[in-house]
Amino acid sequence: MKQIFLAVFFVCAAVLCGHAQPGSEKQALEEFKRQQAEFQQKMNDDFAQFSKQRDSLNRAFAKQLQQAWEEFEAHQGIERPNKPTPKVQPQYNIAPSTNTFKEIKVQKVIEDNASEMILENTQQKKTVQGNSMSPDELSMSEFKQEKIEGKTVTADFFGYYLDMFYDNDFAISMRDNSEGSVSMAWQWLSGTQYMKLVNQLQQLETQLHLNDWALFQLIANTSDKIFSKNRVNEKRIFQVFIYSQLGYAAKIGRLGNEIIILIPFKTDVYKLPYYTFKNTKYYLMGCNGNKPQKFYSYSFDLGTNRAKCDLDIKNPIWLPQNNVTKTYGKNVLPKEISVLCNKNALDFYSTMPMSDLGTYTSSEIDELVSTKLMNALRPFVAGKSEKDAAALLLSFVQKSFVYATDEEQFGYEKYFFPDELLYYNNSDCEDRSILFAYLVRKLLNLNVVLLDYPDHVATAVRFNENVTGDYVKYKGKNYIICDPTYIGAPVGEAMPEYKDVAATVIPKH
Repeated sequence: MKQIFLAVFFVCAAVLCGHAQPGSEKQALEEFKRQQAEFQQKMNDDFAQFSKQRDSLNRAFAKQLQQAWEEFEAHQGIERPNKPTPKVQPQYNIAPSTNTFKEIKVQKVIEDNASEMILENTQQKKTVQGNSMSPDELSMSEFKQEKIEGKTVTADFFGYYLDMFYDNDFAISMRDNSEGSVSMAWQWLSGTQYMKLVNQLQQLETQLHLNDWALFQLIANTSDKIFSKNRVNEKRIFQVFIYSQLGYAAKIGRLGNEIIILIPFKTDVYKLPYYTFKNTKYYLMGCNGNKPQKFYSYSFDLGTNRAKCDLDIKNPIWLPQNNVTKTYGKNVLPKEISVLCNKNALDFYSTMPMSDLGTYTSSEIDELVSTKLMNALRPFVAGKSEKDAAALLLSFVQKSFVYATDEEQFGYEKYFFPDELLYYNNSDCEDRSILFAYLVRKLLNLNVVLLDYPDHVATAVRFNENVTGDYVKYKGKNYIICDPTYIGAPVGEAMPEYKDVAATVIPKH
């Protein structure tokens, strides 16, 4: 709003001054002041109207909550497919292949509304350019929180200690979790100074580049400081209330004696039980286990066009640095490299629900970690053709990490964000594919898709050069197979057992 006002100010000033005649400056200034006052009044009227509509919506919703809730049965949480089946990382036979290059069949393509933009170059790039940052530039500016007027509680947020606005009336106390008590709690919270907290959350979302899940976590961490441990139900109603005022879809449920939170995601998530409401999956948060459970909720919404929680990290989340140094590339790269891992970012990843591969291949990682990694690898690819540069990165990912299935490492299937692989070292096929795709996009500026087979994950790269090999067609273009799990395999060589297996194509969101 401030930017809009300034724009109008300068436009009006320019117009009035441009038409002012000698001796009419005072008249022009008076006219500008009048227009400025009218504009300010319109902004105030619009905000008052918005506030009135919001308050009316909350009151109506609180009244609806008094109605008897319905019983629903949650579906069992979806199990993530177990990948991969090989217990030992396969080795490429360096003898010349007698097979001809094959087109890998496409089973389906996973797309969403924000599908990847294809990088079309008018001129083919024959070499990769170097553009490293100097060591002095490898630093992050410290985030300094603005002073908050009024009472605050201090939320612990992955290395930050943030002062969050607090109204004494936030600390509601319910006699039970009945419809009437939930309605009264919602009505009470509607009369608090909650918009001060909502505005602060929106500011922090922008300043720290928080994705939707990080914003939800900040609300949860703030509510932990407002409510005592035995006030779980009140805390969860507060979380849904604040989350809803930010424009997100969320519901309140009752499971036995506990209030539960129900939220939809933009992509499917695993393990969490869910139920379907108006063709949308709502996942049960804060309940134990993933078995089907009966619970109570309502069949109405707080307004329309509410946003689903987007797990993609579209911009690097700005978290304090708590770095661990790792070294990689010995006997693989011309020289060993040092990389960083921010443990605060890893702690954040550990809170995220398990989701589809597209989330991991589309997300940005810690900015300083990425810069350090790119600076370390860029000299090795600079001046090379696209194919040779991709081959070096492929060899780096194939040979620098210990192969281990998730079952061996964690006892369950887990996908890594690129910087998680750098920290844990042990990895399997999908983790290597996610890292390789990230490196190719960042260092070579080429499009990459993931190929999701029934029991394996690989990648395919869209080269500008004429590169031959096994390939998959996506949007009318040939994407050349690069398999980061197939040790020693060159660009364009798919594992023999997957040359005739149809794959699901997963582009960057």
